[in-house]
Amino acid sequence: MALSRCAQCKNPITAGEDSFCRKCGRQLNLHPVSPPSLVKHQEPSTMQNTSTLAILALVLVFVVPIVGFILSFFALAEFKKHPNLKGRGYALAAFIVPIVAVLAILIFILIRTLVG
Repeated sequence: MALSRCAQCKNPITAGEDSFCRKCGRQLNLHPVSPPSLVKHQEPSTMQNTSTLAILALVLVFVVPIVGFILSFFALAEFKKHPNLKGRGYALAAFIVPIVAVLAILIFILIRTLVG
């Protein structure tokens, strides 16, 4: 038997039952239930990818800071060519983290020198 649902309460209705829903009493317009899709597919043109270069720059900035810093420039340039890419924040972080680290080291050295 085909399975349908009440339009108001979504109660399952089997074909051949009364013309009224047993749960809410609404008159039934029997329409077959389509099975839900388990996987949502997106068209390749609408999919947004994260920039691999930005992720690599962010990881490398903690391992080899100068390489990660240089890669962050290339990653930021990649976002100008492909504005639909995600991950611009990763590239910005790979650019900013080494600058903050160098400034912190310089401030530490300056304070250490002044204090003696």
